[in-house]
Amino acid sequence: MTPEVQVIRALNSCRSLHKPTYVGLRALLDSDSDRDRLTWLCQVAMRRVQTRSEWRYFKYRTLKEIEKDGTPTYRECIAGSPTTLIAEAYVLSMMAQEQAFAPPANVYSYQWPRSDRGGRNFQYYQHGFARRNYRITELLRKYPSHVAIVGDIRRFYPSVRWTFLEPIIQKRLAKVESVSDRRIIGNFLMGMKPNSGSGIPIGTDVSHVLGNIALETLDEGLATEFGDSYFRYVDDIVIVCPAEDRDRVTQKIRSYVRNIDLKMHEGKDDVVDSSTWVSNCPVIPQKPVSGSFEALLHDICIYLFLWPHYLEPLQKAFVSEGFTIPFGRLVTQSKYRPYRHFARSLLRKNGWYDVPRLFLTKVQGLIAAAKKVRETLISTLRELGSRKIPAEGMQRRWFVQQCRYNINRLLYLFSPAEYSKLLEKIPDGQEFAEYRILLGVLISSDVTDILQLPGHVLATFCELASEQNPPEIPVTIADLRDRSIAESVTMLALYFGWKVPDSQSTNMFRGSKMLLEICSGGISRDNLPDEMSYLDELELLYRDVPQAHLAKLARTRFAEGEEIGLEGLLLGGGYGVS
Repeated sequence: MTPEVQVIRALNSCRSLHKPTYVGLRALLDSDSDRDRLTWLCQVAMRRVQTRSEWRYFKYRTLKEIEKDGTPTYRECIAGSPTTLIAEAYVLSMMAQEQAFAPPANVYSYQWPRSDRGGRNFQYYQHGFARRNYRITELLRKYPSHVAIVGDIRRFYPSVRWTFLEPIIQKRLAKVESVSDRRIIGNFLMGMKPNSGSGIPIGTDVSHVLGNIALETLDEGLATEFGDSYFRYVDDIVIVCPAEDRDRVTQKIRSYVRNIDLKMHEGKDDVVDSSTWVSNCPVIPQKPVSGSFEALLHDICIYLFLWPHYLEPLQKAFVSEGFTIPFGRLVTQSKYRPYRHFARSLLRKNGWYDVPRLFLTKVQGLIAAAKKVRETLISTLRELGSRKIPAEGMQRRWFVQQCRYNINRLLYLFSPAEYSKLLEKIPDGQEFAEYRILLGVLISSDVTDILQLPGHVLATFCELASEQNPPEIPVTIADLRDRSIAESVTMLALYFGWKVPDSQSTNMFRGSKMLLEICSGGISRDNLPDEMSYLDELELLYRDVPQAHLAKLARTRFAEGEEIGLEGLLLGGGYGVS
């Protein structure tokens, strides 16, 4: 793994989860053209993992879901500091080479990268999800009298007990031949153990390895009993079996889950017959499909690579035609050396087919393609809206996934003036509450309602609002002792340079107040963070960097290997379906 790949993996691991960390890492890396700097940073990280057992993390809160009564519920997460993330990428790459940490064949989540050149710590999550669904579908086609038993573990990560987890970690570490590697991996894994002895932290990539380890006994037991008919994606379990065995299989799943001191989520279990699964399970494309939103983004990036001087007329044309595509992330890609190398190799692979096609297409051709994509998505969403919404189970989950796929992309294909029309197309159902709030705030420019929705919803608002007039800070902000609101205000300060009056931030929790100050222009000298802490590292990286540049780092990308990562595509879990 090269230093360039190592830092790209670190960037991809935090970009969509915690923007202040991402911006701090961007500031640390400075430029992808400074190879000496990247090499030195990676060497420092590799030396530190030899001796360090404790790393720097910051606790934050992100929206989980909105309840039926409108109350938001949250996930408690952690973010590693920029240097921690670079070290984590190195340790995970070591683990990927060890057979002791290879995921079982029945598990489709958090698969190791296919090569050292992969830009993520794990394979892209949609690929494993798609493979799992495809294989379940094929099995049910082969055995039409069978059913799919679906189960879900309740509060999986927070409920894992280390009395079960730690012996499995030690057993796997014993299979690592190198004493040095064994110590490095062990220190990093055990560094995740909370003082309470219960729960795997959410938000950092090494936690996903711990999640797979925690279910080792369950995987071994169910795979032994059901072979290739057992499928797991994180805590989502599916077993294909004869219809008459449904009760026995359900009890087996519950028994294995109970044996590792976890509980099933009774509200998410289901039994799906083969015809229903085959007919309704959405197909997830592995690559951009012609006429899709992803294919449109690809064409824009290649177009800007070939003819960068057309950026301004292209961007103006898209705005005038009612689109809100954040060109910042696309434009950044077209200028980076790694992407230019990638684009040339791609064009050579395609026989330079894209050159004459895009040359003849020109700006108006791309606009026409965008309109066609918009019309297709609207038509599909309209058709979905005309259906009766399934009451529960997998059919409802599939319906929601399909609606979200279309809505997520339409957010970028409507203008601010047209958001009210998109709002009218949002289906009923509590699963779409965050869209109604997001669009309502974009229409009204009153951010009050969205302050309780930190995470992907607020990040999407920031991304879309950055293409328009920036939102004004409210005269009075709700209680900033609420960590969810503090997290949201910090994000808005980072994107738009908000300055929260001291009179409103006085009673904030110390860590939240420090992060807000760091992201909005500098921390007060009388309230410095603890030395060698996450906040200390971030404050040093942000120090003397103009706020406008910090905002630019939040909106743009470092290099081609980093995901384009439009925030809105991650709403609702981000599973792209068509």
